[in-house]
Amino acid sequence: MELIVFIGLQASGKSSFLSQKFATTHAHVSKDLLRKNRRPDQQANQLSEEALQGGRSVVIDNTNVTPGERAELIRVGRLYEGYHYQLLFRCPSVSQRLNAQSRTCRKSQST
Repeated sequence: MELIVFIGLQASGKSSFLSQKFATTHAHVSKDLLRKNRRPDQQANQLSEEALQGGRSVVIDNTNVTPGERAELIRVGRLYEGYHYQLLFRCPSVSQRLNAQSRTCRKSQST
């Protein structure tokens, strides 16, 4: 069982990497999917813990930039004695801007 915490700014490729490598094997927890929730951090932690309790590996797909943001996730992962990993996504700022612009264009075209 694994808890994988993605670390990286928006448009750095976290969600794309998740869909390519972990979509079929790990539960996907993302605050982006919890936007209507009043407390997305708390809900994300709860969903992660529920998956781990059920014996399912989890990928946390958020920015998780500060150690404080990751601390609770890592604490929960350690409770279930699985492996936990932190993956850092880096990309040049120009690439991030272009990627973010293409996302905006795709969203506006789909509505």
